[in-house]
Amino acid sequence: MADADETAREGTAVAPPNKPGDRFAQLIRSARKKAGLTQDDLANHTGISRSSIIRWEHSHSNRPDPQGVRVVCSFLGIDPREAAIALGYLSRNEAYSSAPKILDPLAEEVIEILADPNIPDTEKEHWIDYLRFLANKHRPTKAAAMRATNTYGAAEAAKSVESDPR
Repeated sequence: MADADETAREGTAVAPPNKPGDRFAQLIRSARKKAGLTQDDLANHTGISRSSIIRWEHSHSNRPDPQGVRVVCSFLGIDPREAAIALGYLSRNEAYSSAPKILDPLAEEVIEILADPNIPDTEKEHWIDYLRFLANKHRPTKAAAMRATNTYGAAEAAKSVESDPR
């Protein structure tokens, strides 16, 4: 339950954010309230001290602990990119840019081959089907796990029957 001090602070009007700490404070506070949590609740669920949460929500922390920010954002369902933007570490363009991902050179080669307009789509589909076949061949399936469990269970049951002196 919220104490009187927290209720009084939360009941006051909040000025529009004009610096990164203010934007982060507003982001955390609004997500917490939307979740119907008090600062104590958030502290108890995340392991972040209530005093840290209070400092964050009132822009009294210029550089909050990154791991603590991750934990709170994850718990409150805040996209971590939004926290980085709110803290001024990234611009919106940087956070949401479609920068190319760095892939393994073999994966890049496969992508190049599949993007080649000189190769017919039907051939590409066959290759993809074959790659899926190979991938699935090496992935354990639920059925295989069940068979292994049943085989092991049956073998253990057979041993216990064999060793039963009755």
